[in-house]
Amino acid sequence: MHLCLGLISGTILFLVALSGALYCFAPEIQALTQPYRKITPASGPVLSAAAILSICEEIIPGEKPGRIYYHGTNKALEIVYYRNKKPERALFVHPYNGRILKDKNLQSDPIQVLFYFHRTLLLPKGELITGSATFLFLFLLVSGIWLWWPRNKAASKQRFRIKWTASPKRLGYDLHSTIGFYSCWLGILFAITGLSFSFPWFAKSIYAVTGASESSIVQTAPVSVSADSSALPIDFNSAVDLVWKTAQQDAQKYKRIMLVLPAQPGGPILLRGNPDPDQLYRSDFRYFNQFNGKEIVGDYVWGNYVNATVPADYLKRMNYDIHTGAILGLPGRILAFIGSLLIASLPVTGFLLWKRRPLKEVKGEK
Repeated sequence: MHLCLGLISGTILFLVALSGALYCFAPEIQALTQPYRKITPASGPVLSAAAILSICEEIIPGEKPGRIYYHGTNKALEIVYYRNKKPERALFVHPYNGRILKDKNLQSDPIQVLFYFHRTLLLPKGELITGSATFLFLFLLVSGIWLWWPRNKAASKQRFRIKWTASPKRLGYDLHSTIGFYSCWLGILFAITGLSFSFPWFAKSIYAVTGASESSIVQTAPVSVSADSSALPIDFNSAVDLVWKTAQQDAQKYKRIMLVLPAQPGGPILLRGNPDPDQLYRSDFRYFNQFNGKEIVGDYVWGNYVNATVPADYLKRMNYDIHTGAILGLPGRILAFIGSLLIASLPVTGFLLWKRRPLKEVKGEK
């Protein structure tokens, strides 16, 4: 079963692991290849969200952006437009003078293409294909550990190291089994966190066994009520501006800010404030009424980090950072990169072992 399932899923796993290794350094690749992301901070105040939206309306009239990213004082603002729930276009705007630094087609952006290749292999229903292959990978890891496990003391001395002077056949076996053992522990983390992205039911199952039922965080987003008497109704841009001003009051707390604008008529404006520029799990998720800009009190969908109480809350937040290695900062991403490359080697060495297997003579043949 280990052999057959490995042959079935090997090519997919190789491509997913290799693309995942490259994506570990997406921030560094963007910094090197996209100079328009960085700006020189000025002495004056940054433009308000309402001013930014007005500039964007002049460039792309009749369309409302989906997200506004405030990456920091030395970074350009990033305004992202979506189509069919996928990022299609991004405007990079100078936060001090409103100058358009880049009007980018995200469908041809190398990092975006790499991301979707990792998730879907750029195939129709590709997420189902990569998710199914990841399920097989999880079985391959468990069965590989069982096959690797030494049956006696003599065997245990050989299983933890590669004998580089051995015969080609033995060397191939060591490269597959020994590297497989050392990388399988990271592989299990990658598989579980990856399956949580691919299959919502799998994520719910993980959260259910880690105490999701005891969480105080509501799993549905609030609704913006136009008849809210606690504040006078205002136009949409002004409501977004009030949310932005609320974020500015916590500027010392949040290093990065993202505003998610509602795609539905009654949806809320989401403010995601992140105190860490390199990790996501400690972000606060705060919701605001799109008709008056007033904050909707309560913990909805992710909630505020300080209110995370059960393991399920933390696992849900940490899933992306664990998957990319960012949970440990740059050393973690380097570890994830190396681990992904080692995992990508396993289908190759496994295939070579299968190809070099001794062929049994069939009766009647000479």
